[in-house]
Parts: sequence; structure tokens; C-alpha cells
Amino acid sequence: MNSLELIASLKRQALSISNLDEIRPAADSSHIQYAPGSIEYASSSMRRYNYAAFLEITDPKTTVFAREIDNDAIAALESTLDAYMDAYAPNQPNLKKYIKLVSLYLAFVAKRPLHPPSIVEPESNRGAGTINSRYCVVGEADLDERFPICRYCVAYSNHSGPGEGSMK
Repeated sequence: MNSLELIASLKRQALSISNLDEIRPAADSSHIQYAPGSIEYASSSMRRYNYAAFLEITDPKTTVFAREIDNDAIAALESTLDAYMDAYAPNQPNLKKYIKLVSLYLAFVAKRPLHPPSIVEPESNRGAGTINSRYCVVGEADLDERFPICRYCVAYSNHSGPGEGSMK
């Protein structure tokens, strides 16, 4: 599959998400109102980041560069996300579909981290060059145990070097 085929599929699937209120960030909320590093801060940041990616998926003006994507990597990420969502958000099929769409888009089409950089180290002393390099301390964890989704993220840790969206 290539990135143009994947984005077309994601756009079609996005139309079937029935309750946007479930995924849309509250108009009156902001991650700024929470302490950096708190679970509320991370949750609010993720909600806004994912919704912005969802809007990119559904925007007809979104530009996608054609590149081949390994079908096995797509299937592996989908399987990992299914297990993750079944464990952490059971009986929420709409949310599960949404997270899969956004994650596939970020990992394979947009080639951006699966999380906003601000939630990993919100008060980091790292310079802008590090942020542009997409450094991630979460990727230093045991990927198979705590964060199996991280192996599909383009961000990278000190130990792994740049990821390419399928394996670090």
C-alpha cells in the first residue's frame, strides 16, 4: 500500500465515526490549566493533538506525499492498537476506531510522533534542536511491556536513533 491509498482509506473510515463529541476537545478546556506532567495535562494535550490530526485526515486540502508503506507494519500497528484499546478503553468502538485512524495517519502518512512533544517532557531543558529531532524518553522504556505502540512512532530515544514509523 502507499500513503495515498492509506489516506483515502482513512478518510472513508473517518466518515463513519458517529459521535464527534466523544473525541472533540471541550471548547472551554486547555492543557495550560493543568500542571505540566500531570495526567490531566497529558490527557488534554493528547486530546487536542489527536483531534488536530483527525481534522487533517478529513480536510480535503491536506497534502500527502506518495510513499510505499509496508502492509505488515500497518497490520501490526492495527493489531497492537486493538489490544491496547481493548485493555484501556473496552466497549468504546467509536473511540477505538478514532485512535486507530489518528495513529495510522501520524505513523505512516504524516510521519509525526504519536504524542505531542509537550507531554513527554513539558519542562525540559532540551533545546529546540532536540524537539526538532523528535526525542522521546518514553521510547527508552521496555517497548514490549509498557508502551508497545511506541515502536511505531517516529520519535526516538537516546538508545535507538531515529525511528521510521515501523520499528525503532
